[in-house]
Amino acid sequence: MNAPEPDPQPASPLQRVGTADEVRYWRSAERVNRLAAGCLWLLLAGFVVAVVGVFFLVFAVLS
Repeated sequence: MNAPEPDPQPASPLQRVGTADEVRYWRSAERVNRLAAGCLWLLLAGFVVAVVGVFFLVFAVLS
């Protein structure tokens, strides 16, 4: 039984490890900006959940 040989040429240049295109992608300002924006949205969502949770806790204690 022979194991299938790996594909010597990946379909996309971004799938090859360590290529200039890959380095350019990971260091690109657009990717960093999108990552930072995602982190800010998660922070905002966590803050909203915390405020709503505190509101319901106070409401439960006072009622």
